[in-house]
Amino acid sequence: MNKLLIVFFLLFFSLCNQAEGSLITEPTRENLLEDTVIMFLYPYMREAVQEEFGPEEQLNKGIWCQRINTISKVKGSNYIEIEAEFVTYTGAHNSPQHLFDIKVVNDVNGWSLARVNMQAKPEMYNCRFPVQKQ
Repeated sequence: MNKLLIVFFLLFFSLCNQAEGSLITEPTRENLLEDTVIMFLYPYMREAVQEEFGPEEQLNKGIWCQRINTISKVKGSNYIEIEAEFVTYTGAHNSPQHLFDIKVVNDVNGWSLARVNMQAKPEMYNCRFPVQKQ
């Protein structure tokens, strides 16, 4: 019985360590820059949620799993287009609900939200977590 209990605890702790390791984003220059762009885009993410759910309901939606898909320059100019995605949730103990895909552009009028696509969150979705201070 004791051997079975020891094997169970070893298996349990080895699985916990593997799951914990997947939550770590290395503090590389690229990951820090991505975190910076995500912080810059946060107001546009909120705007996208408000567009889909309205001003009252958007306050109940949390945003997480943000990631930058592409950053590109508009051909022949100094303007930039950024495509990002994120997941929304309602309540601390509820599962994520929607996957948002947004496009933010800058042009002669400044930065603006150019596209919002919302869909049900896929069953399997790998989050990108922010860099943690070490």
